[in-house]
Amino acid sequence: MSTQVELRLFSGIDNARWTLTDPQEERFTQWLFTVTSQLPHAHLEPSLLPGVPIVDWKRVPSVGYTGFDVAVSGTEYLIYGGALRVNVPAPKPYTTIDEFLFDTNARALYDQYGLQIDVVQARVAHRIRGLPGPCPVLGPLCGTMEFSSPSIWEDPKFVIENACYNYANNVLTPNRVYPQTELPHHGAWTPEQIHRALTRDGLRFLGYELPRRCPRDASAHYLAALLHTPGRAGDYHFLRLDRNGLWSHKNGVANPTNLANQQLIRDLCTAEFKSVIPYLFAGFFESNAEAQANLAARGKNQDHR
Repeated sequence: MSTQVELRLFSGIDNARWTLTDPQEERFTQWLFTVTSQLPHAHLEPSLLPGVPIVDWKRVPSVGYTGFDVAVSGTEYLIYGGALRVNVPAPKPYTTIDEFLFDTNARALYDQYGLQIDVVQARVAHRIRGLPGPCPVLGPLCGTMEFSSPSIWEDPKFVIENACYNYANNVLTPNRVYPQTELPHHGAWTPEQIHRALTRDGLRFLGYELPRRCPRDASAHYLAALLHTPGRAGDYHFLRLDRNGLWSHKNGVANPTNLANQQLIRDLCTAEFKSVIPYLFAGFFESNAEAQANLAARGKNQDHR
């Protein structure tokens, strides 16, 4: 048996993945068996209940750390200690199952990203740092984007490769698209660097205040750029303004949502996101037909960064 683990932390860049050692795998599967055996109707299923959710999705945050994807013999489970459907203690000496899973790869996570175990521990809700207020709340029918769930963005063929940047621009591609840079980008972004990358992709920088009117271009819509730097990781996040007047977003491999901290996102200035550190506001942008065509073309190629 080979157990694969993915830390669901990043919104735009690729998440960290690794394989458990045999002793780690044994401890985890013992814990998983205990959890699944306590779920309703467990007696009707095989020992590990393939496909049965063990967390309450509604209690999983919409951004930042959203748990671990763990594949056991080809069956995938979302593990998020704060949303388990049954109360089962973590393997000793850990307080939560999240801490145990993080520690199975702690050295590599620190060496590569500068991450420490606090990224999977209890967090508080923060407002977006650096976002000048008050934020205008634009009425319905502004822009071209429609939010719905379920949608094609939740299709297994697209949900993994299309992260926040694809979604904010409304461009589905077979390969994940990243903001375009002249050279591969490493480490944390600055607002100036993300401005240059998005402008190179064809988006139009609108400044740090949201226009009080809808886009003049019928094909265009507004999006907001955020930066997130747990450890040394250079992650980012994008939200888009939909026609219903709400902001929606897609956190990495998760499904799109128009919620933040279980609240509809109507006013970005008052929206709160749960994370270890606050998200940093990097400006408003306009996505248009030119930008979307550029991203679609790059996303069809293997060299798409």
